[in-house]
Amino acid sequence: MMEQGRPGEALEAYERSLDLYPRRFNGLLGAARAARELGEPAAARAFYTELVESSADGSTREGLAEARAFLSASPH
Repeated sequence: MMEQGRPGEALEAYERSLDLYPRRFNGLLGAARAARELGEPAAARAFYTELVESSADGSTREGLAEARAFLSASPH
């Protein structure tokens, strides 16, 4: 849905997925990206924070650098 320019629908779908599969990496990353696209930085921060906190120390999974950069650049 993100690729189709529908971030609101994408965010809803990711949130439903996270209800079933909490802390799932791809769900958190997708939700964070959708929230950013919608101009909801607080929601994006919450998803990115959970993504980083739920990832193994030293993990180099794609998306973690994006999450860390967002968290370090955006105000609390």
